[in-house]
Amino acid sequence: MRSTPLTRRDLLLQAAAMLGGCGLTARAIAGSCVAPDGADASLRESLHYVVSSPDAAQRCSACAFFSDPSGSCGKCSIFNSATDASGHCDSWAARS
Repeated sequence: MRSTPLTRRDLLLQAAAMLGGCGLTARAIAGSCVAPDGADASLRESLHYVVSSPDAAQRCSACAFFSDPSGSCGKCSIFNSATDASGHCDSWAARS
């Protein structure tokens, strides 16, 4: 039990810590790949990138541009950040 009363500052700090934890949890649930920002985000949008491909045969993991898979993420030679292996975009090309 606290011997001193709860101050507004303490309350705000606790609320900020709880909200920060919620953001980390949401990111963990959404996927383990890094969220893109800036030009990479707009490129993904223009190529209609989705984290979960509607067609299992056309996932990033089966694309010619995808490499270095590590868990559920890998590198895409089109995008500048990590890409989810189960994703898909309009530039998908079958591996030869």
